[in-house]
Amino acid sequence: MRHIKLVIFLAILAVGTGLFMKAASNNPSVRGQDPNVETRGTNTGGVPPAPTVGTSGVTWRGDGSWVADAAEMGAAEVALGALAERRATSPDVKALAAELHRDHAAAGSELQSLASRKNWQAPQSSDALHAQALEALDRTQSSEFDRAYVDAMVAAHQKALASFRTAASSATDPDLRAWSAKQIPALEQHLEHAQRLKK
Repeated sequence: MRHIKLVIFLAILAVGTGLFMKAASNNPSVRGQDPNVETRGTNTGGVPPAPTVGTSGVTWRGDGSWVADAAEMGAAEVALGALAERRATSPDVKALAAELHRDHAAAGSELQSLASRKNWQAPQSSDALHAQALEALDRTQSSEFDRAYVDAMVAAHQKALASFRTAASSATDPDLRAWSAKQIPALEQHLEHAQRLKK
């Protein structure tokens, strides 16, 4: 029963994150910025780009907005991986957690460097919604933890793949398009690994 509640919470988190991302892209003050100064989602001329729909059906709201959201998602993956390395009971789940922790930490470092060069904001920690998901997963009983973590990683990587495919085709910055495209094979591998453990 507790596992079902956690899965429902994580599903609500995924939907809530999508709604938050839409609101944040339209309102810079959501992230504590001066609402009179737009620094996210602007093109090189400082004008917010018109939203477009990428090849995966995800609405593209701008390079800077996507970078901030991707950085938060990546930080959450690192934190969840560290938690699962500590709490998982199955060696296979621990191996998945270690892989995700390592790969997302490396990708996060690359994204931080790219964001710094482009003057984009890239948070180094997860947002409140992801922090709540981490706390909920940490409260999961030991007997249910592995299954809940794997389920969460399948859902998170399905969402991440859609987002990264959109960035690879819709970002206006060629370096961001290239970096996003470079991450897709690892995300696909992570999803396949998690799906194998879910069976």
